[in-house]
Amino acid sequence: GPLSFAVDYECFGGPRAQAELIEDGANVTVTHANRDEYVQRYCDWIFKKSVERQFAAFQTGFNQCIRNTLFRQLFRHDELELVVCGSMELDFEALEEITKYQDGFTKTSDPVRWFW
Repeated sequence: GPLSFAVDYECFGGPRAQAELIEDGANVTVTHANRDEYVQRYCDWIFKKSVERQFAAFQTGFNQCIRNTLFRQLFRHDELELVVCGSMELDFEALEEITKYQDGFTKTSDPVRWFW
């Protein structure tokens, strides 16, 4: 059917559900005239509302761990992101040099060579 102000989604393999982006959104068709509002509301739902419960739980746990610690005071937000998430640039040569193999695998094992 036509696109409406409702989002159908699946949550962890469970039954499909629907979130309405506006009141009675399932019955409001997206048109050329209201498409900007649809995009704004859809993005708001995807990036905020659909994950707010999970993010709130993460935020609570994160804040409990580093509440007013020196850790929080020492880092700016961008530095804290780097500490938590790591660098986006991966150095596979350095990783290969420090890798320790186990369970019968060695540097010359076929799966290891294929990986590198």
